[in-house]
Amino acid sequence: MSLVLFVPPTAWKKIGILAILISVLIPSAAFAATLSFSPKERSYDVGATFTVVVSANSGGAALNAVSGVVSFPAELLEVVSVSKAASVMSLWVQEPTFSNAQGTIQFEGIVLNPGYTGTSGTIVSITFKTKKSGVAKLSFPSGSILANDGTGTEILASRGSAVFTIASASVVEAPTPTGGEATSPSVGTGSDTNEGAVAVTSAPVVEQSDVRAQGWSKEISGTFTFSYGPDVTSLRLLLDSSPNSIPVVEYAPPLVSKVIDDLPSGVSYLHVQTKTAEGWSEVTHHKIAIDTSEPEALTVLEQKSRDESSGVKVFTLQSSDSLSGVERFEVVLDGATAEVFTAGEYVTYVTPTLPSGTHTLLVRSFDMAGNVTEKTIEFIVAETVPVLSEVGQKANDFSVVQLVSAGTALITILSVVVPTLALILVLCTLLLFGLRHYRRYRKLVHKEVAEAQEVTRRVFTLIKSDLETDILMLEKARKKRKLSTEETKLLKHIKENIAGAEKMISDEIQDIAPQ
Repeated sequence: MSLVLFVPPTAWKKIGILAILISVLIPSAAFAATLSFSPKERSYDVGATFTVVVSANSGGAALNAVSGVVSFPAELLEVVSVSKAASVMSLWVQEPTFSNAQGTIQFEGIVLNPGYTGTSGTIVSITFKTKKSGVAKLSFPSGSILANDGTGTEILASRGSAVFTIASASVVEAPTPTGGEATSPSVGTGSDTNEGAVAVTSAPVVEQSDVRAQGWSKEISGTFTFSYGPDVTSLRLLLDSSPNSIPVVEYAPPLVSKVIDDLPSGVSYLHVQTKTAEGWSEVTHHKIAIDTSEPEALTVLEQKSRDESSGVKVFTLQSSDSLSGVERFEVVLDGATAEVFTAGEYVTYVTPTLPSGTHTLLVRSFDMAGNVTEKTIEFIVAETVPVLSEVGQKANDFSVVQLVSAGTALITILSVVVPTLALILVLCTLLLFGLRHYRRYRKLVHKEVAEAQEVTRRVFTLIKSDLETDILMLEKARKKRKLSTEETKLLKHIKENIAGAEKMISDEIQDIAPQ
């Protein structure tokens, strides 16, 4: 038997209208962004200087733009400066400005794509100076946070506030030394000096909860425990950024512990001083180091290996943290036990020999406060070629290793033989071309020498014929008469010149004629 629930048609209509109203009236419930101050509550002395951080919580969405107006009581506070040095804003539509006359600070900035996602993104830092005693309240009369969703959806759900108590400087009488004059009173001013103060008892001991060995904590709420003697009648405290301030807020009876919320990021100091019947003690300046943000960057780079089939991979790990610094890395390979590495400029992680296939590497980066950033990557180990033992194998076995070895040897031989053969072929071609060219040249020289010989022979024959005619005439004259001494010398000289010239021309033609 089954039970059927009957809903009247009018009820369905009412349910539909209610659903539409809920979707229209509460569109940003999933993304409740907020604007807030840090710290939210403190006590300061008149004339003291302190800094308030305006931050945005994106509420799980990625914000694209933040704007707002901060209101403060101008009669109690004055703005010394507005800093955007640590802001998450990329660009400023309106540069941060302030008016001490009107008691307002205005800002409007944007974050470039992909926007900012986080719980405590700094927008601006405002440094105030206290003017007179009273209760100063900071608030946001107006503000806006737009989502990085392409349409600029308004996601601001609430605007916070902060309250600061400003007290006048207190004067504490110091005891009169025995047998001497009264000393000047000890004045707690909240400044970095305590001139004229006389410490008559030892400083109290301060212990802080949730602090790591390095002195950093990621908790913005801390419990501070104070240890002092049984004769202490009151205690006074001050929290600021100066390492040597004098506390001004007095608690009587003295506190044993105090919980402080909204501790500021970075380094600050809790100043503690106790009072007995003899006067005020020395001041304990307890250092507080808070880092709530995870390391900003974590890089895991796989180094290229010369032997991809070795099964061993090498990775370089790098990370940075601008506030407390990186303490260590943890590496988890394929879900095994984590290996810990002390942080340095970079860390090298070498895997053991891995089987072929896909593997997973999880790397975590821890800062000094214990915040962690992690990254997971997948990498592939190539399939290795099995190395077979030659012991017991038959002579006709032809394994993959032998095939690879034979192929490697063949490639080596071809890489030498082919270029050598090509070089020999080129040399033979050049030799044949040179020999052919030489033969043509030799034939041409033979022809030119023959022509030169013929021309020379003809010219010399003509010259010789003319000279022989002159010699014949002289010979005839010698038969008829006796030749003079000059004529005899001339005849002899002509005969010698003809013989010498004929021999010289013959020798020169022989020298230039190809063999």
